[in-house]
Amino acid sequence: MSNASHSNGNANGGPAGNGQRRAEQPRSWLQPFLLLALEQWQSHGYELIRRMSGFGFETLDRGSVYRTLRQLEKDGLVTSGWDTSKDGPARRLYALTDAGRLYLETCAASLRGYQMMLNQFFTLYQVPSPPASATEPEAAPAEPSEPNGNGNGNGHGAANGHEAAPRRAPARAKGSRPRGTA
Repeated sequence: MSNASHSNGNANGGPAGNGQRRAEQPRSWLQPFLLLALEQWQSHGYELIRRMSGFGFETLDRGSVYRTLRQLEKDGLVTSGWDTSKDGPARRLYALTDAGRLYLETCAASLRGYQMMLNQFFTLYQVPSPPASATEPEAAPAEPSEPNGNGNGNGHGAANGHEAAPRRAPARAKGSRPRGTA
């Protein structure tokens, strides 16, 4: 049975598992992009690989593309035949079937759902701002009121009877203890 002809699949193309039927989702990101490319025109494998890079598949294993095309053909979503119209060896030419066109529509509907979820996520997600200590400049020294520059003349850094704020200790790994503790 082809992927296009049943609707009880999970993300891996298998049964939904809960007894309820739902629209099938593509098994990988590659499937809907290959189907979309083939909807526009029939192509050879190497041309499809080039077009996948144009869609953003930067590191794509050629073998994955050919395996996916073979599976799509086995599922009745694409057909292929040998192109002998040019000089050189015959090359396989892939084309989308009517079942493949229907499955592409299912993929597009599923991807629209993902797009809405992602839009909602990024509407709510706010990039965290850096910690305040990383963006605030170090505190300026107190105004000197005595000749030694620390404000109180005792050479110990306290100005006007107030202790200077202690420096924060560097962060420790979770579960580690400060030196000298058991």
